[in-house]
Amino acid sequence: MNKKTLFVTFYSFKGGVGRTFALVNVAFKLAQEGKRIVIIDFDFEAPGVHKYPFCKRKINKGLLEYIYEYIDKKSFPEIKKYTICPKEKIYKNIILLPAGTCDSKYREYLAHLDWDIFFKEYYGSAFIEGMKSEIINTFKPDYVFVDSRTGLTDTGNICTLLLPDAVVLMFSLNQQNKDGIEMVYKSITKFKNPNYPEKKIAIIPVASPIPYGEAKLRNEMLNEFSKIFQEKKPILVLPYHPQLAFKEIIITEKEMEEEDIAERITRLKNIIKSLHPYDTTKFKQQVAICLQKGELEKATEYQKKIVEIEGNNANELNNLAVFMSLMGKSEEAIPYYDKAIELESDNPDSYNNKANALRNLKRFEEAIPYYDKAIELKPDNPSYYNNRADTLCNLKRFEEAIPYYDKAIELKPDNPGYYNNKANALCDLKRFEEAMPYYDKAIELESDNPDSYNNKAYALYELKRFEEAIPYYDKAIELKPDNPEFYNNKAIALYNLKRFEEAIPYYNKAIELKPDNPEFYSNKASSLCNLKRFEEAIFLCDKAIELDKNNAGAFFNKACALSQSRLYKDAIINLNKAIDLNKKYREMAKTDEDLKPLHNLSEFKKIFHIENTNKQ
Repeated sequence: MNKKTLFVTFYSFKGGVGRTFALVNVAFKLAQEGKRIVIIDFDFEAPGVHKYPFCKRKINKGLLEYIYEYIDKKSFPEIKKYTICPKEKIYKNIILLPAGTCDSKYREYLAHLDWDIFFKEYYGSAFIEGMKSEIINTFKPDYVFVDSRTGLTDTGNICTLLLPDAVVLMFSLNQQNKDGIEMVYKSITKFKNPNYPEKKIAIIPVASPIPYGEAKLRNEMLNEFSKIFQEKKPILVLPYHPQLAFKEIIITEKEMEEEDIAERITRLKNIIKSLHPYDTTKFKQQVAICLQKGELEKATEYQKKIVEIEGNNANELNNLAVFMSLMGKSEEAIPYYDKAIELESDNPDSYNNKANALRNLKRFEEAIPYYDKAIELKPDNPSYYNNRADTLCNLKRFEEAIPYYDKAIELKPDNPGYYNNKANALCDLKRFEEAMPYYDKAIELESDNPDSYNNKAYALYELKRFEEAIPYYDKAIELKPDNPEFYNNKAIALYNLKRFEEAIPYYNKAIELKPDNPEFYSNKASSLCNLKRFEEAIFLCDKAIELDKNNAGAFFNKACALSQSRLYKDAIINLNKAIDLNKKYREMAKTDEDLKPLHNLSEFKKIFHIENTNKQ
């Protein structure tokens, strides 16, 4: 068995069982998964694969002509010249080696082809192996499907014994088929290929087409047929569908997808996939298990194995890239998104996901055209508009973001996140009053989201409606009591209400939950200053500065505490440091009550003298 290519013959003892239909539809489903399929029509006497919708090109040459050129030249012709590659994108992974041209010359060739002479004088067995190698080396397929002649024939033996790694044995549930299939099954199981003496050909029994009704009789016959196969091999049943009697169908239409026949074809596809030495089913199962357990890193390792095998499957490439992005490896994810887009340029999710990765890397400007492409391909997907709007907000282009949030809301008016995001953008535009109804709608739709309450409280805070903000901070804390920012924000609102003593325990809780945040210490120090607890305030400012030596607020608050402690020299030093780090504190120093004791000091006046000199 070739390491990467599985040869599968579809054989039936009698006609009319849907053999070619099953072959073509399984091939199509595998091709849709990114698998590369070569189909060989070996049914010289009644060729039919070329009648299916994927083959719309004129046949100039085929397998029969290939065989005769081999006989004539005593060497292998270039097989690519005898194949057809469909032009339609949905069939791009399917390659057909047709039986031949089906003209008068073809009939002449067929009439004169003597398989006994061919195998004796032209080394037929070597030809079969050589042709397999030519197909593998030329097309590098994952699967080669062979449509075999019915009955007990020379070509049937080639297709069931020499060519395949597996045979799909198809039959109706009647005595003629039972007798014939039993003979063929025995010949396959007893056959020893001299080139591969250890090789065992896998058998997949399929009963088809089986009508609904007569359940008792059907089950009795299935039981009889199952006795043919060793180890009571289960028989897959393909149900009868009336449309199949009238035309060659590839199951793509939605109404057909809803039928049992589509599910059974998928089951047959999966059975065949499980025989492939490079089958990824077990890896996909492990990915699902790992994701359920929250083990993203393990899931990613299994996904990498899938991509190693299915390197041309855009969906699997996209999945790997998403996992890597979730792990914080967005830079590594980008090439996989690019490959997915190259293979499937009309998949909007790949563009959206690549844009998300670029956004994670803070390459916001680069992300925009990928969101645009996703929107162009699927203009009814609200998340693409929301994501583009979020990226515009990252670029501080809040006004531009608003209509994209509006479109997302229009397409999915029950998504609370879109209302919340638009409200945040309005707040960034200082349009706090406009933001209110959007926060309210977000809360109405998702009453257990703490961020919506916190965000609305922030908007109320900016409108100086501190008292109204308090219950929203309380609700945010109730819903997520381990978020330190909510406690800090409530404490600041209490501070602005001059309820300094009440603010202290909320600062304490924020510090307890996140002891490495310098802002919490500095903010608490400000409240302590207002409570005249200056020594404690100085200690907290020092802690904030220890955590962040460039924290201007901590230096300013320390200057205030030192000023009230009559340590004027140290106060001036810390004030200068605050102003060096952030010029806004120069203006604040002029009006802050705690710094009034410094106003008559020459060092304090010097600060503003320098300012006035600079203005001159």
